[in-house]
Amino acid sequence: GFYLDQGTALLAQGLFALGLGLSGYIRPEIVAIGFATYLMMTAQSLLYGHVSGDFHLATGGIGLTETRCLFLVVNALFYVWPPQPFDLGPLELRYSDALGLIWSGANIALFLLAMISTLKELAATDPAPPDPE
Repeated sequence: GFYLDQGTALLAQGLFALGLGLSGYIRPEIVAIGFATYLMMTAQSLLYGHVSGDFHLATGGIGLTETRCLFLVVNALFYVWPPQPFDLGPLELRYSDALGLIWSGANIALFLLAMISTLKELAATDPAPPDPE
């Protein structure tokens, strides 16, 4: 069950990213960055589950269900208010691009915070290696 659940979740996220990248609502390279950060968060959850025996997919109190609901709302927003290009210095972006970059940045920050927290937790529980004398 676990393998099937994780495998289908990754497949669904890959298809979601592909559809979003092909939609024209957001730059494909920003979708790729967002998908990469999603994979980072997934790998972190799997690693934490392996080293701690406690598997969970929520990060910062936000789980997959909440994330999917957020994406549903944003998708409706794209339909009601289609993203229009604007210039940000030399870049031409849409609000959807800005949201994608904010999302990716938040994921990277959460990844780093969770990694530091887990490393501290593991350091407190792992015995020190023997002194090689």
